[in-house]
Amino acid sequence: MVETLSDIGSKEVKHKAVTNVLSIANGADTGLVELVPQVTVKRIVVIGFKFTGLSLTEILGGEQTTQVEFFSGSTVLTGKWQGTFDWIMDAGYNPDGHFQTEKNEALNYKITNTHSTPITCGLEVILSYIEK
Repeated sequence: MVETLSDIGSKEVKHKAVTNVLSIANGADTGLVELVPQVTVKRIVVIGFKFTGLSLTEILGGEQTTQVEFFSGSTVLTGKWQGTFDWIMDAGYNPDGHFQTEKNEALNYKITNTHSTPITCGLEVILSYIEK
């Protein structure tokens, strides 16, 4: 039988909230941005998260212009999600984890500008995680 996180017992749940707004050239990205620093000999297991994209061009009536993806160190953990200011991605609670980093790796994210011109855009993330 495979042991899941919900079988392990009590763990300290940690929380992180980040808002990051920057100017990004057309077709460019932010590079990797640290969301949760690496934990020595442990994984970061995301058990709950919400995020929304922030884009000045959308607020002014433009198109959706940002994509977001999450990483374990520099390894992609998720696909690209369209970030739009009027939509909140709420993954809810999952005691077994939505995704997790490798041991000794930070949880990072990257924002990509998919618009044809430079834009001011960003990301707001609310995260619950445990260290395993």
